[in-house]
Amino acid sequence: MSSVLVPAGALAPGATLQLSAEEAHHLRVRRVSSAERVRLLDGAGTVGLGSAREADGGWEVTVESIATVPSPVELLLAAGAGDRERFGWLVEKATELGATRIIPVETERSLSVSGRVRPEHMERLQRRSLEALKQSGGAWAPRLDEPMAFSRVLDSGRDCTRWLASASDEHVPDVITRGPLAVLVGPEGGLTASERDMALQAGWQPVRLAPATLRFETAAMAALAHAAAARVRMVKTEER
Repeated sequence: MSSVLVPAGALAPGATLQLSAEEAHHLRVRRVSSAERVRLLDGAGTVGLGSAREADGGWEVTVESIATVPSPVELLLAAGAGDRERFGWLVEKATELGATRIIPVETERSLSVSGRVRPEHMERLQRRSLEALKQSGGAWAPRLDEPMAFSRVLDSGRDCTRWLASASDEHVPDVITRGPLAVLVGPEGGLTASERDMALQAGWQPVRLAPATLRFETAAMAALAHAAAARVRMVKTEER
């Protein structure tokens, strides 16, 4: 079954919604036929089923039923934003793994990169996140912040277990937390020594995620995958 995105708050049984040009194009590419049922996502926890049909050169969908998915446990990712193309890939994968908030971090090393993430790139990154949500079938899209100064990021996730991705021989958790988690990853080349000291003083716990030194997007994926697997195990345990 194909999935389409609709504006947050628009889903209501019996409502007829005009789809955006992007979503109409998606249905044409997928060769969806008129009156075929589709899955509806608003990215804010409401999912639905409806029937789609072509109308006046576009597509519209009539909502048949909806369900509300509880908001997920916080999973915050703050990552150095020195390469916007690789950061865009990271946004897609973090969405698939259930990140609830993504912060592009302006660090000493990322600020010198001409291709770094900038505020004018946020609309495109948000679209990539929503497309990833549609493909993965998730109900909640992450909050995507504009690039934030490193010093401000350090105050994020105070109610979470807070990990600082580290390439040195640091703590490796025996049990991955199932509760709120925040992950801070430096840019390509890592954090500077002063930035690392600032993070440690702010209460971030250095964690090694693999035997080898990881690129920033790989480190982020390793941390999020650990957390996602722990949460799947938690759900399975509760279902028994």
